[in-house]
Amino acid sequence: MLSKAKITCRNLHPVANLNLLKRKPINASGELISLTETGKKVSFIVPAQHVESMEIAIKLGNREKTYPLASCQVNGKPLTEQE
Repeated sequence: MLSKAKITCRNLHPVANLNLLKRKPINASGELISLTETGKKVSFIVPAQHVESMEIAIKLGNREKTYPLASCQVNGKPLTEQE
């Protein structure tokens, strides 16, 4: 059943502008897009950017749950940008 899970990464910008010396995103641009894959384990290659509007949606059968990345924590700290 998990092999039929539909995973969507929503509200991301397709282009990232980076400060290579600081290894930080400056900003991201382009029209917001979504990426979708199906399976037990999926991967997305996403340009580095702030996560305030990004979310992950998991749909299995008739049920769907959405997780805003801005509400996630890493090592007890709010996630603010991708690394």
